[in-house]
Amino acid sequence: MKLAIVTDSVSDISPKIAKELNITVVPLTVIFGTDQFLDGVELSNSEFFKKLETDPNHPSTSQPSPEAFVKTYEKLLKAGYEILSVHVSAKLSGTINSAEQAIKSLDTNKIKIIDTGSASMAQGLVAMNAARAAKNAKSLDELADITETTAKKTNVFVAMDTMEFLRRGGRIGKARAMLGSILNIKPIITTEDGEIVPHSRARTIKKAISSMINDMGDKDQITEVAVLHSTTPDLAQDVLTQINAQNLNNPGTITEIGPVVGTHAGPGCLAIAFTTK
Repeated sequence: MKLAIVTDSVSDISPKIAKELNITVVPLTVIFGTDQFLDGVELSNSEFFKKLETDPNHPSTSQPSPEAFVKTYEKLLKAGYEILSVHVSAKLSGTINSAEQAIKSLDTNKIKIIDTGSASMAQGLVAMNAARAAKNAKSLDELADITETTAKKTNVFVAMDTMEFLRRGGRIGKARAMLGSILNIKPIITTEDGEIVPHSRARTIKKAISSMINDMGDKDQITEVAVLHSTTPDLAQDVLTQINAQNLNNPGTITEIGPVVGTHAGPGCLAIAFTTK
């Protein structure tokens, strides 16, 4: 039996990791005014953040079409794979709805969908773990069970310069309570029950980082971690070094926040995603 993993570009999985783990990433669309770009295909991370600073139009995003999923699924099914499709929370995007429509049109029982209840590399870590587990899983059902368990043990903290982009994008949810924060406060958000919720706040990015690392809990219980940045790779490396200094067994991953997450989190954000035992 051959098992394949499909995810969407909200996962922020880098092309390098996707290739290494044989994960197929279906891109969302990023929209600036009348211009549309496939996330990570027609618009790179660096190009997006440059455009975010210069384009007068605030970007928006759109889920993949059912047809995009049909095309992806058909290719894998014809190659003899059964498919686990691991996606952004259904409460944050219509991506899962498109995937479900595709499965219905294909009339197959060889595809299962996992709602990670999260986004960004929290979703990404779940997909990555599924790709590794797929090598030894005895069935699609077994792989789905493993992946659902991983999703429940995976979390993400995101420190932002401002809540404004989240507000503009309509994804602010319960984090709206933080809108009235004092200027220059760094809001920290997370996901809970598939929604964006406020976690805490800090006066500086340094204090925000310290707070996020502390709130990861017992480092001995962490099996995998990823640090994400929009435009600050050196800061991300420093954060990972701080985490690893606390006896973390896994060396961790540094990756970039992509256009879809960047649309809602804005520039200057930094995130920590992690999975526990």
